[in-house]
Amino acid sequence: MHEPRIGMIGGLAIALNPSIITFTLLSGGEPIYASIIITAVFFLTVGFNSKKQHFWIVAAGITCAVANFFRPTGIILIIASILVIFLYSKVKITIKIKQSLLLVFSFAVIVWATGFVTSSVSGYTKPSYSFGWNLFIGANEQTQGRWNEKDAELFDEVKNNLGDPSEIQKHFFKLGVERYKNMGMRVIPHFRKKLGVWFDESYVSRVITEWQTQYTRFKSGDLQQTYSLIINLYNILIMSGAIAALLFLSLEEKPPLILKIISFYMIGSIMLFMVIETAARYKGAYYSVLTILAVYGYCKTGGFIKKRLSRNNQ
Repeated sequence: MHEPRIGMIGGLAIALNPSIITFTLLSGGEPIYASIIITAVFFLTVGFNSKKQHFWIVAAGITCAVANFFRPTGIILIIASILVIFLYSKVKITIKIKQSLLLVFSFAVIVWATGFVTSSVSGYTKPSYSFGWNLFIGANEQTQGRWNEKDAELFDEVKNNLGDPSEIQKHFFKLGVERYKNMGMRVIPHFRKKLGVWFDESYVSRVITEWQTQYTRFKSGDLQQTYSLIINLYNILIMSGAIAALLFLSLEEKPPLILKIISFYMIGSIMLFMVIETAARYKGAYYSVLTILAVYGYCKTGGFIKKRLSRNNQ
């Protein structure tokens, strides 16, 4: 199946995803971020097949930088793209280097520019350990890496003592590293539980049904379990398709570059959120591209079954 058709079906699957629909009601950040990342993927897709390749690659780098302003995974798409360019692209090495430099340079310039504007407005420079607090939260075994009041109280205490954002983030970065060191081999079940948190839709379903019951004419208080069942079923379908896609992509001699980038991006995003703070809605940072990957997996599975059946009939 050709990539444009996969993209069209993937877009429809994203639009109908009940998890993303409910996230939109709770938080605008994740759907916006997902849209930006999908746009970056689109630019890369066009760029790899266009005569104006450099223009589209620069556009992808800029878009990733904008995405990184919302969530710290825009850079993962840049890393995934560079890895795929060098490992799977069949163009000359000079072109590979040029494509990679364009991506990195355009990304870095916009990241610097947004950081400069933010610093000018806030009066503070960008913290050196900007993810220190998220790392500290993510390493909390008791809360399975989720935000909690006890850590929040400690944050307020440290903030009042240190004041400077860089010092605060550095302080929690050290505490987070210390938490993981003390965890030892318990880090394996900790990561497994955090993965379960991402796909636990009970909180989202409860909030949505309570909100509808309290503020709208649609009294859905008894539908929480039904909502959870529908969303979790969709999650299972997406994950199953994505796993199938990873299998097919690993076996193909010439895998589609953009789908290989998506698979690397998905793996990198999951690894990142295994380590830092996690929440069900945070999967919005990679869920849309995961959906496209799942569509590819099902399409390839369907094609494989058809070939097997035709051979048997012959």
